[in-house]
Amino acid sequence: SHEILSLPIIAANLHRVIRPEQNQIWAVLRAGDDEKREYYSLANTFLGRMCISGDIYDLSDRQWEIADEAIRYYRECAPVIRNGVNYRFGPTQRYYNRLSGWQAVVRIADGGKEALVVLHTFDHDGKDIELDLSERLGGIQQSSLIDCFARKKIDISTDNGKIRIQGAGDYEGMVFRLRIL
Repeated sequence: SHEILSLPIIAANLHRVIRPEQNQIWAVLRAGDDEKREYYSLANTFLGRMCISGDIYDLSDRQWEIADEAIRYYRECAPVIRNGVNYRFGPTQRYYNRLSGWQAVVRIADGGKEALVVLHTFDHDGKDIELDLSERLGGIQQSSLIDCFARKKIDISTDNGKIRIQGAGDYEGMVFRLRIL
């Protein structure tokens, strides 16, 4: 099913065998979804080719605002999805039905000058998340946030090649672009 919480893990695993731009990832939007669930579902689609289904005709105005924001942002990110190279961060997930911690897929493109980060939390302790791009990717000393698709309460900052995410709770989804210096 396209509504399972482990969809970001499965989609990231598929990057090994199917190029993201060739893999349809569905966000099934339901009229009863809260804002957090909608961001989680829509963030999944940035791991492949965005597809949307569900209770489309029954969504509230606010739900449509979020969906429209995701669609616009996806169009801006499409070149990185199409031409990037993946790096995965976060603890290893042993069971699809008992997810814990978080996962970030960092897609580097434009000759190493731009990155797209698709980050999901699972059963998460609420602690800050830190991605050290300089340690993992070598040579990245600085990065700056270009823009993001995330709930307002989530704070994303960069410093010395490190990215810090604050305010993310259980089962959050967010996407952001970085300029790499």
